[in-house]
Amino acid sequence: MAIREGSVQTAAPAQKAFDLLSDVSRHGEWAAHPLTVTRNPGPERDPGATYSCHTAMLGGIKGAVQVISEDPPGSFVFEAQDASGHFRWSFTIVPDGSGSRITYRMEPVKVPLVMAVLTDMLIWPLAGKKGFEQTLQNIKRSVEAA
Repeated sequence: MAIREGSVQTAAPAQKAFDLLSDVSRHGEWAAHPLTVTRNPGPERDPGATYSCHTAMLGGIKGAVQVISEDPPGSFVFEAQDASGHFRWSFTIVPDGSGSRITYRMEPVKVPLVMAVLTDMLIWPLAGKKGFEQTLQNIKRSVEAA
């Protein structure tokens, strides 16, 4: 399964973008598909913080999220696991003029072979790419409005 990555230029300063994107409980505000994220007991944002998530996509998928690392305001990494596999998601935020450039990346960690093939051949071309691009535009709107 391929790594997916995209970038968007925003008018938001890097710290403002980092503050929004590193708050995993707010990811549903800009996700391309309906998403609910709930923080589990323990640390709120630091590495090791865990969350439960649910999306209505594909009839409803429940998952688990864990913060892996953060380096404010430049990067934030978390991993998510659900029935489709284990994925590492990251944001890299680079100051650019008065705003920032945000790079959003999804890297498969462990994905069943059938899911990897289906994703690369069907899901990504038919809906995944559009959803990923929509998420980037939603991120832009959210960080600029915050």
